[in-house]
Amino acid sequence: MVGLPCTLLRLERAHRQEMKGLKQLPPKLSELKKGDRILVGTFAGPRVTMEVVGLSLTKDWAEGVLVYKKDLLRLRDAGVPYLKTDVPKKCKGVIFEHQIIKRISKRRRKK
Repeated sequence: MVGLPCTLLRLERAHRQEMKGLKQLPPKLSELKKGDRILVGTFAGPRVTMEVVGLSLTKDWAEGVLVYKKDLLRLRDAGVPYLKTDVPKKCKGVIFEHQIIKRISKRRRKK
């Protein structure tokens, strides 16, 4: 009986650590709107930032474009046939719900 309170304290501490580590669930496709930036896990491997430019009528998928040049280069290194001269805003792709990792806030320009 003496060891019981210590065990309970350890369990409670572990439970608190689990609760602290819980993250927000990724947004669903129905919650997205045009202009949202999201972090997407691609089929090629790397995670890239995409901006939503269109939603399907059935809400099964969304259309997005790359935001950063470094993401285009990461995809190129992973084997996706992009050229170094391609512009990220012209690289369209399809986003499925299971690929969405999290919503990203837009960077603000310094004044």
